[in-house]
This record gives sequence, structure tokens and C-alpha cells, in this order.
Amino acid sequence: MNPYSFEDPVTDQKMFYGYHNEVKKIVERVTEQWSFFVLGGPRMGKTSLLQQVEHGLEALGKKNTSRNARQLVIPLYLDMRDIPATDKDFFGKVAKKLEQFLDEHIFAHAIPSEVKISLDSVENAAEPFDSFAAVLLEITEVMKPKELRLVLLVDDLWRKLGSETEIIFPRILRALLTPSEINYAVASVFTGSFYDLGVIGSSASPLENVLFDQSLHVLNKAQTLLLINEPTQNKIPAEVTQEIYQETGGHPFLIQYIMSHLYDREDWAYVTTEDVGQVIVKFEEEREDFKDWFKKLSEIDRKVYKVFCQVELGMETQICIDDLLHMMKFDIPNVNWPVIRDALNALATTGLIRETNEDCYELAGQWPARWFRRMW
Repeated sequence: MNPYSFEDPVTDQKMFYGYHNEVKKIVERVTEQWSFFVLGGPRMGKTSLLQQVEHGLEALGKKNTSRNARQLVIPLYLDMRDIPATDKDFFGKVAKKLEQFLDEHIFAHAIPSEVKISLDSVENAAEPFDSFAAVLLEITEVMKPKELRLVLLVDDLWRKLGSETEIIFPRILRALLTPSEINYAVASVFTGSFYDLGVIGSSASPLENVLFDQSLHVLNKAQTLLLINEPTQNKIPAEVTQEIYQETGGHPFLIQYIMSHLYDREDWAYVTTEDVGQVIVKFEEEREDFKDWFKKLSEIDRKVYKVFCQVELGMETQICIDDLLHMMKFDIPNVNWPVIRDALNALATTGLIRETNEDCYELAGQWPARWFRRMW
């Protein structure tokens, strides 16, 4: 069976590469009341990471069910595709998931049936968050002396972004993260793009110091080679693995796409760089991912990326922010350090460039860059 998947999130832990440190950090910190916003562009592995965080928290929760453990961890994964864009539906869904979780676990026998009934009624409450908070407080009391930690894993909060959700979702975030009676019992991990983070608010937002950023990135060369070589038993020729790395720049989706096609070849030892080229042609003929990615970038982002694409040896030449400021002062009116920094963050979390040193970057994949040169 082909282990590579470019359409669906990676659920097999053996096929999850590149973000282990990020998963470990999030799993450890959410038990200490940290909440995170995971920044990544389309197809950068946000859902895969979130599901690995869920596995890690589930494993931690099993360890903590012993009588001597001080904390009870309950992870709840929420896919925003399944939730209408209202705060009533959001907290109603959270309450339903929590009720289901309690029904499936032995320790829940201590929770009175009235509490579970109250969870069921949250979605119909006039003030759904207040109703949910009241029930959660009851559960925390029942579970003492254990300390309850409910971790909400909210996948792509802005998936349905529109004028209505721009108002509703920041309200949901503030309800969950700003100081309240339940704040000590709830941690959250949200995913979205770099610009989605701006919907929360400015530097004056009350969430500024309670929601920590975790940016995704392209895989480095060692991580890319592991993803290529381990499932194929190191049989792919070295020149082919090098070609895949240079073409994709370590973008997890692009690696998965190429390898999902090469894996089905009869003899991996005879795969060639020409085969890689044929897969790339097939991708561009059949898919519009690059077009969708660039639509989400601002005009300034595209101008900055154009500079990287014009560098002759993009993957070996780094450009620093000060250099970009000098190069672009005539192309972008009122350009300044924060504007360039935001553009670089957007491009890096989309998987188009990589950070090499502090405030310095280089082109990631040659493949997206070629497409960009043709189209722009």
C-alpha cells in the first residue's frame, strides 16, 4: 500500500516528518495553560500537526488517569468544516464533543448525569459560552483533586472567513482565552495562515500575551531525505532525492505529491530525474494549487517573492531584511522593516522561502518559483 498521501492529512505517525519538535513543544506547554496559534499556508501540514498533537495529548491523558496523577487532560479536535459560523454552534459542538469524550472514558463515571444533560443543552442556551463555562466549572469540581485541562484543537478557524465570521471568531477567541473562571482549565490550539492571525486584533488586543505563535516551515534537507528514503528503503537514487529536494524546497505537500507517484513504480532503484519532471508536468496540468496559494498573498508579498525568484542561484543565496529594504524602496511606497518582515513571514509559512539566519532568507523550491516567473 502506498504510504504517501497528498490529499489527506498524515494520520500514520510513521509518515509524519519534520514537525516533531513543534508537536512536542505544544503538547508540553498546553498542559501549563499555554495556548497556540499554528501559522501555515495551504497544504503546509497544519491538520497533520494538529492530529499528532491530539495523539500526544491522548497518550498523556492515558498516563494521567492513574490515581496519583495530578492532571486530567482531555483533547478535543474540532474541524471547522463541520461547524456553522456562529458562537452558539461552536460552543454547542465543543459541549457535544466533551459529552462524547466523557461517555467513552472510565473516569467519567464520577460525573453526575445532570452535568451531562447540561452539556447537551449548551447549543440551545441564550448565552452558549456562559452555559458551557458553568458546566465546565461543575466538572472541574467533580474531578478534584485532579486538575482538569481541556485542550481545544481548532483546525483552520478561518476556513469560512467572511464578514460575519470576522466578528464572531475573535469573540470566540476572547471568550476562551481572556481571564475568566474557566481560563485555568482550558487551553486552545488554533491553526490558520499568517494573515488569519491579524483577525484577532492589533498589538492592543487582550490576546497578545496569551496566544503564542508557532510558525510552520519547509522541511530541511535531512528531514526531506528521511521522508523520501525511509518508506522506500533507501532505494531511490541519490541524484533523484536531491532533485526532489531542490524542486520542492522541502514543502511537505509537494514532496508527498511527487513521492505518491514515484512509489508506484516497479523498481525504485531505476527512478530518474526525468520521472520527477514528468510528475511535475502532471501536477501543473491537473491542479491549481500554486494559483490558489498566490491568490492568498498580498501584492507586497508577491513583489518580495519576485526578488527571490530573480536571484540566479536562489537556493544558495540568502537575502536579509536590510537588503530587501534597499532593493525595494523604489518599488513599494513607504516600505519599512515591519512591512518586509510580514511579507517574509507570509512567504515562509506558505513554504516558498526558508529562514537561513536571523532576518535572512533564501528561496525554497525551484518548482513554485518557475511557475511564478511564468505567471507573474
